Amino acid sequence: MIRRLTFLALFALALPALAAEARPPATVADLAWISGIWQGTLGGADLREEWSAPAGGAMTGSFRWIKDGKLQMYEFLVIEDSPQGPVLTFRHFNPGLIAWEEKDAPLRCPLAGGSPTEAAFACTGTATKLTFRRNGDNGLTVLLERQKDGKASTDEFVYHRAR
Repeated sequence: MIRRLTFLALFALALPALAAEARPPATVADLAWISGIWQGTLGGADLREEWSAPAGGAMTGSFRWIKDGKLQMYEFLVIEDSPQGPVLTFRHFNPGLIAWEEKDAPLRCPLAGGSPTEAAFACTGTATKLTFRRNGDNGLTVLLERQKDGKASTDEFVYHRAR
C-alpha cells in the first residue's frame, strides 16, 4: 500500500512536467503579430498580403501580385496549430483560380524557428523557406529563400500596414 501511494504521489508530481513537454514550442496565437493588411512593391509590381487574427488555432491569409495593372498570381494560405507547432500551408494560383500545385499537394511548411517578432517556416520536400519578420508597428518583411533549377534565390517582400 505504501509503495502504491508513493508511486501515485511521484506520478502526480511528474504529471505537470510531462504535460509541459508535450506542448509545442509555439502556437498560432504566438504569431498574432503577422495579422493585418500589408501592402508593398517589388520590381514594379504591387503586392498585397492579408492575414486574419488567430482564431480556432488558425490564421488565414491571401497574397496578390499585380503588375502593369494585371493580376499575375495569388496565393491562399493558412497557419494551423499541430502537435509539433504551427504549420504554414498554401497554394499558388494563376488568374482563373488555376492551381499550380496538384490537388492533394499544397505546400506544407512547419515552423522551423523564430522569436517574438520572427517566424521561419521550412517547406517539406522542397528547398523553400519563408521567414516573416515584424518591423516595428507598421512593417512586415517576408523573406522567400528557395532553390530553383539548382540555383539559390532570395526575394524580399517589404510591406507597410495598409490598415
